[in-house]
Amino acid sequence: MKIEVKTLDEMTTKEFCKIAEERTKVFVVEQDCPYQEIDQLDYTAHHLVLRDDQGNFVGYLIYKI
Repeated sequence: MKIEVKTLDEMTTKEFCKIAEERTKVFVVEQDCPYQEIDQLDYTAHHLVLRDDQGNFVGYLIYKI
């Protein structure tokens, strides 16, 4: 497993789009909970991404220090 921790400024556009896609899939679609998923916290938080040995996205956490 590989853990990546980045701020929004450190991410590529494609990295953040993938995160937004996965967050929407899990928190809005799968949980049937329509709400604003991307918000002001994303600008200043740290984004932790967990990838398997093949580089596949397997987990995500956002946290504010």
